[in-house]
Amino acid sequence: MPDAHIVDVVKFMPGRIVAASPVGEGDSLAGSDFFHGVAQRRFASPEYSSAELGIHALSKLLRRNGIAADNVDLILYSCVFNDTFWPGIGPAVQAGVGARNAMVMQVDTSCCSWLSALRVAEAFIGTGQCRNVVVLTVTNFISRLPEFQRSSRSRVLGDGASAALLAPGERSILASFERSHGEHSGLLNFDPDLVDGVFHDFWERGCGPISVRFTEESVRAIRENATALVPEAVEISLKRAGMIPDDVSLLITHQPNSKLLDDWRQACGITGTRTHDTLAKYGNLFHGSIPVTLADALEEGRIRTGDVLALGTFANGGDMVSAMTLRWTAPVRAPAITQRVDGASDAEHYERLHAVTKPTGTAPFLKPGTTMRPSSVSTPPSRGDLAAISGLIRRENTSQEECLALMQKLTKPVYQHAEIFDEYCSLGQYIDVPFDVLVDYAADVHSLEEWTYSVRDLRHVGGGLYRGQEAIQPDTKIFIRADVQRGPDLATVVYPCAWDQGHDLWMRYYFTFIDALRTLRRPGTVALWTNCKHPYYDRDVTDVPQYITEGRSRTDRYWVGDIWPNFDAIHRIEIRNMKRIAEARFISGTEYSCREPHATR
Repeated sequence: MPDAHIVDVVKFMPGRIVAASPVGEGDSLAGSDFFHGVAQRRFASPEYSSAELGIHALSKLLRRNGIAADNVDLILYSCVFNDTFWPGIGPAVQAGVGARNAMVMQVDTSCCSWLSALRVAEAFIGTGQCRNVVVLTVTNFISRLPEFQRSSRSRVLGDGASAALLAPGERSILASFERSHGEHSGLLNFDPDLVDGVFHDFWERGCGPISVRFTEESVRAIRENATALVPEAVEISLKRAGMIPDDVSLLITHQPNSKLLDDWRQACGITGTRTHDTLAKYGNLFHGSIPVTLADALEEGRIRTGDVLALGTFANGGDMVSAMTLRWTAPVRAPAITQRVDGASDAEHYERLHAVTKPTGTAPFLKPGTTMRPSSVSTPPSRGDLAAISGLIRRENTSQEECLALMQKLTKPVYQHAEIFDEYCSLGQYIDVPFDVLVDYAADVHSLEEWTYSVRDLRHVGGGLYRGQEAIQPDTKIFIRADVQRGPDLATVVYPCAWDQGHDLWMRYYFTFIDALRTLRRPGTVALWTNCKHPYYDRDVTDVPQYITEGRSRTDRYWVGDIWPNFDAIHRIEIRNMKRIAEARFISGTEYSCREPHATR
């Protein structure tokens, strides 16, 4: 029988960071350490549905491991909350990533679900029924409960997603232990809140919002159960694997609060640098706590091939406990350094990328490390001032019939070329490649040598500036760099460039990349490309620097502005090149990194 091999575990964290709320005054549990240890957490809703979180996590996993979605045989998932009462998110995730050959199965043992699903995956692989099995967790809970958010007892809860890939190979799961304790049932329930002092169940009309009603007695009982059950389960799993605590390289447990983390570590005899958690930055993710923390440990280089991992968790008030002993048999990826405007590593960049918040009414994304500043623009005119502004077409001064007539006048069956391409050249393209993959590709300056028609032989000359050849023009150098700003689902890559000299990069190619899942409700990316007609393009503009005059006066080549009427055509050719290259590599699993950079001259 084949052994199950854990190939990889990744996390996808929503971008909205929410600080832990202060402890409420007058709360009888205000001083309880049961709700301590979290500095901030992530909220997913309404920016992401649960299915979208799952699609993002699974897409990242498949992309990182070069697995085509068609080759996934089984998706095991657990979700709090699903987007509908029934069915769960599994079918939507399957369709969203294109895993058309996969079977979907929901595994729900509350906070034990991930370890339970690993055991299910091991069984399917061991019996030869499946090869590529994905285990997915999605937590989209606290951000959907605005009433419960007002309680300081929700301050430890966060949202996020994880995806793990298992396949036949070197054995990863050395031993496991799971046991149900029905005698503890009912200590922790998620139920509708009271309405005017009356309880209505969730299937009844007029039920209250979902909440968790803790009492001092229930908190005490849950703590006692958890303190005893988890270390015992970890010990049993280690014994089944023929190991002792000293053999463990890293202990990762559920993370309800900092007190339980400390108690479990002391009881297991595994402390200090041999532990890892993400409680302070991500909070309690229920079933997602262990896989998200494991993925975080991989990103931070805390796990090496051959390391022994001890995992432990309990569910609800202690009605189930799970533990597992793993040997990490997969190759460990060194955090690759990829081109970033701030030089961050992949792991650092990913954290910063998904830490960008999107406050209502502000810019949709910010470059990592930047903050919003008040605009220096004066206060806009009041509505009373609008009447004095000529030419406005608004409901207040133009009837619907008049507006419709104007719309029909402006809509023509045939347009003159200058009406469309006089000052601006804009086009768009759908590319069936995940958003962050395409942005990383475009952010690499050397990608221009692949998808553009004629930019070649780029060599770094310092400070992020590259010098290359405009291959269809004799003795014509092009200077270019890539300026990148990115957020969770929107990014810009701007290529400032110029012919002949590199101190004034007056030609600018503006790319906007948008996650198609939010725009077209399908995986992939929308790429928008805009070029503006700078005055230097136009030979009739004579008030120009000497280097522009010299460039225009050359008789052995045309001037770049002479082909402005053809910019739309050549840009369509080039953006289609980008689409074909990106999609072909994604389908084949080919490495996206471009050619090795030239040595600096």
